[in-house]
Amino acid sequence: QRHILGIKQLDSPYKMIAADVNNSKNITAADLVELRKLILGVQSKFSKNTSWRFVDAAYTFNDNNDPWPFVERLNYEELSTSMDHSDFIAIKIGDVNGTVSQNLQSQIVSRSSNKLNLYLGDSYVTANELITIPLIAENLNNYIGMQWTLELSTELEYMGFESVDLPLRDDHLALIEKNGRKYLTLSYDDQNGITLPEGSVLFNMVCRPTKNSKISNLISMNDAVTKSEAYNVEDLPSDIELVYRSAKSEIASFITQNHPNPFKDETIFEFSLKERSPVILSIYDTNGSMVFKSNDIYNAGNHTMRITEKQLGSKYGVFICKIKTKNLDEVIKILRIE
Repeated sequence: QRHILGIKQLDSPYKMIAADVNNSKNITAADLVELRKLILGVQSKFSKNTSWRFVDAAYTFNDNNDPWPFVERLNYEELSTSMDHSDFIAIKIGDVNGTVSQNLQSQIVSRSSNKLNLYLGDSYVTANELITIPLIAENLNNYIGMQWTLELSTELEYMGFESVDLPLRDDHLALIEKNGRKYLTLSYDDQNGITLPEGSVLFNMVCRPTKNSKISNLISMNDAVTKSEAYNVEDLPSDIELVYRSAKSEIASFITQNHPNPFKDETIFEFSLKERSPVILSIYDTNGSMVFKSNDIYNAGNHTMRITEKQLGSKYGVFICKIKTKNLDEVIKILRIE
């Protein structure tokens, strides 16, 4: 992209060939579009080019800034001696900085010591509720590009995204299903530099969990499709780390819908407390009669509460559960079936 914009020209004919992703014999934004599809995992191969091109090592380009056409074949007739002096220069299409060559030769690729930190709020989510999950940047300073793979649990239905502080388009992200697993890939760049204040929301993921869970159980980062890394203005790659953080105010006021619901023998509430607190559970039937009440002390942190025949006896149907703590006052309906 910097070559197209005139910011930094590609400095060899081999890099020019590598940049011609769509094999059009020139370098345009169409090459970026084709390459991004491969990076995101939308397609597994180039539509109009091969992964590698081979140039006769003895070939001299007429114009280093316009290397097309070039010699890719050596033809020999009536061989009488060995032609072991023949050689080719291999060019990996899309690789304009020699990364593939370094990897093949087991050379160490220079990397930035800085790490880009992203984080998600690790809250509880309730089954079948539409939720927005903000992806937040901690230190997005002077980068020109980033890419990553988020693996989504099969228990999380991805509905789409909402651009917030990062001006994303549909072609910057892709939902990929591969070997029975689900991934959300991203590739984004801005040659003017990407710098955002700490705590900026890059975008919101709009999702629907199919069961009660926590965000950290539903989303993770890996390199399964797109290698997760960012690039600074010096072209050095940086690692990206996804961290989960709990907002205490959210946890103090959050309790999940019971699961399973409806239930027969047992159901479970999951909740978190900001501080040590009494937890008062009151269960009523639809007539307003109290069926069960408890008052127990719980420490700060995550907890589960089980409702069984011990609390409900032989009663079935809809019950109203009131849960009250220092920072929590919730009413939840549950359904017990025979």
